[in-house]
Amino acid sequence: MLTYWILICLTLFGFLVRGERNCNLYFIFVSIVLILISSLRGEEVGGDLNNYLPLFKDIERSWSETLTYDKYGLIFKLYIKLSTLISGNTTWLLFTTSLFNLIIPLRFMKKHSKSIWLSLFIYITMSYYTNTFNSIRSSMSLACGMIVVDCLLEGKKKWAFLWALISVEIHKSMFPIFILFFLINKKPTIWKLTIPIISSIIIANVVGLTPFTSILNAYYDDGMLSRMDFSEMSSKGYTLLTMDIAILYISFFMMRKKMTDKDGFFINLFMIATCLQAGAPMFSLITRMAFFFSVYMTVILPNALSYIKPQQVRRLCISAMMIICLAFFKITVMTPADIGFRNSNSQCTIPYYFIWENLPKL
Repeated sequence: MLTYWILICLTLFGFLVRGERNCNLYFIFVSIVLILISSLRGEEVGGDLNNYLPLFKDIERSWSETLTYDKYGLIFKLYIKLSTLISGNTTWLLFTTSLFNLIIPLRFMKKHSKSIWLSLFIYITMSYYTNTFNSIRSSMSLACGMIVVDCLLEGKKKWAFLWALISVEIHKSMFPIFILFFLINKKPTIWKLTIPIISSIIIANVVGLTPFTSILNAYYDDGMLSRMDFSEMSSKGYTLLTMDIAILYISFFMMRKKMTDKDGFFINLFMIATCLQAGAPMFSLITRMAFFFSVYMTVILPNALSYIKPQQVRRLCISAMMIICLAFFKITVMTPADIGFRNSNSQCTIPYYFIWENLPKL
């Protein structure tokens, strides 16, 4: 588990880096390290690998398996098939998927964040990085969703729609991405944020989302559900909802006086995450849908903090936020629990080990 702490320390060096050239070198170095750590991990680092590795082998052996439409979709399997044409080695496939799933979010943060080291720190400590170890396909869908956001910000709505279709084809629970097309030109206000969130909480608790969640339950029943403690997930759902609401409103009030169109769009993105998270205590798998949009806190928080004056107060606020992130990281990512078949976290990313270490393979 020391590996993860080293990564966090590595991101903190960015605070000392000055000058555009040095910042670019820092970003490239950290990106390479993150991709290598993801690619060279052992075959039990990541809970869903026990589902993906047999699939990778089937795809390598047969084009018919690749072109058969199932819950994995066609685009994801075609990506794996093209990778296996070079090599079917597990580490190679983890490298090719890590390359796609990490380069796009890292580039996105570099492009839109006002503090890249802080964005990287949040990306790791808030478990978005380790989630790419666990949910390979959903991470690919999330990356495509970031391309959608990029295209919308650049006014390329046709390309955005195409990438939205791709992201949903890769992972069906990404379908709320189409809401973004109606929010791109909407400036957030306190009421435009509050009414949808309150409505979502009421709907989640009164209606219960029963028909919708039963469909999702059937779709995602891959053996993991039987190992989940849903009472624990429910309590975590409320904790994440409270955290999302706090982040949303704090960021909004920090930005409101000088809010740009881009800032407003990111606030709207996080509002979607908060509305979705309202349903997570009723049904934990909705957390995955909220995850697709809460990832934009990696940009919202650094940008919101940049509005704070004077500099001493801003540094104090950044320090407070970092302490909260580290506490979340320690409790959520680094604290093992008995999840029914091994002592690990919910993403099964601890203990971490490299592929060459003499530890069990799947």
